[in-house]
Amino acid sequence: MKELNANNNKPRQLSIFERINKPRQLSLFERNSEMKMFHPYINSTSNIIGLYDLIPKYTYNKNISQSESIRRFKYNKNDYIVEITPAKIKGKEYFPGISEERIEDVLRKFVFDGHADMFNHNKDIQCGILFSYYQIQKELEKYKIKYNAQRIKHSLNILHRTHILIKTEEFEDGSTILPIFRHATKLEQAFISFHPLLTKAINESSFRYFDFEKTMICKNNIARYLIKRLFNNYKFADYFNSFDILMSTIVRDSHIFNNSPLRTRKSQILKSLNILIDLKIINSYETLVFYDQNKSNKIYDIKFSIKGTREFINRVKNYNSSLKNLRNSF
Repeated sequence: MKELNANNNKPRQLSIFERINKPRQLSLFERNSEMKMFHPYINSTSNIIGLYDLIPKYTYNKNISQSESIRRFKYNKNDYIVEITPAKIKGKEYFPGISEERIEDVLRKFVFDGHADMFNHNKDIQCGILFSYYQIQKELEKYKIKYNAQRIKHSLNILHRTHILIKTEEFEDGSTILPIFRHATKLEQAFISFHPLLTKAINESSFRYFDFEKTMICKNNIARYLIKRLFNNYKFADYFNSFDILMSTIVRDSHIFNNSPLRTRKSQILKSLNILIDLKIINSYETLVFYDQNKSNKIYDIKFSIKGTREFINRVKNYNSSLKNLRNSF
């Protein structure tokens, strides 16, 4: 396996998998010379995989009930259910949270930067990467996030042991978030394989780009979710059209709000949208309130019409053009 900074101390137990020749699909997934159109922000870019990255698999509330481990959401107008089985470590259960989200995003950034390989494990082709805890620490420190090696190892263990089962009426697909996790304690190095949906996205070239840097800077869970959703869904961004989304859609698909009352949800979403303005992702937003006339004009939903900044729209347009050119070149 290729390491971020190759050296001669690669532990044998981390290198037992059969590496295959890099397929062209993985080269397409990585940064390359064809990405000239968004060169000014290529260092802040990473990949987003629509279905996988928008699965509500992270938990930001420590007091989670068993019923909340089964979550319903929609993607591309299709209904999905995800069943999350938490990691069991030394007799305790752990659901993946903000630390695990950040670390997985960093590992995915390493893939975009060209440090991953495809390998054969029991006749199953997977995408994996060899790295050190120090390299994760250095990447996180760029965004003023400080995790020690023990915390990183613990989070990787949670990702390795947390099982997510994705279901529709037509299929079921289950796996742990990181199916393989091997580490060498003395060298503080590790090898992981990514979720099968990432390998599938690589093989099918079904991915988009997003602003990794602003996602890492953002500490608000709702705003971070909206950044990923905007870059994935706002495919035809322009200066005149808005991106419209209902409050009920954000609540249903993110599973961040728990059982908070409507006024609290509204307040939290407005706060997150103002954060996106500060981050120069959106320029403005408007709200349209829907009232239930059968319940004394009680508010039952709110539509948010969001307009992107010129920077965001230009970035999405350049991403789209680069993706088109890349796919045509292969």
